[in-house]
Amino acid sequence: MIATDSKGCVLFMNTVAQSITGWELDMAEGKPLKDVLNIVTEKIGQVNETLLHARDGTRIPMDISTNSIKDDNGNILGVAMVFRSREP
Repeated sequence: MIATDSKGCVLFMNTVAQSITGWELDMAEGKPLKDVLNIVTEKIGQVNETLLHARDGTRIPMDISTNSIKDDNGNILGVAMVFRSREP
């Protein structure tokens, strides 16, 4: 899981996210999510595949879910992104 602030900068990464992306929290914290989580959709055969390109260049098929983090008034404070590798 990765959580961002309202500007899209990384606030938190659990240990699994750190391992998969190749980014440690102290290196990623405060950086724009797009710099830490390189996700692309590629056409593989006749199927679109969502791939995470890890820091070391490894491409990992992923399932990704995102949710807004909101305050009591409905203002968006950030985003929580949960992703799961589809590799065995």
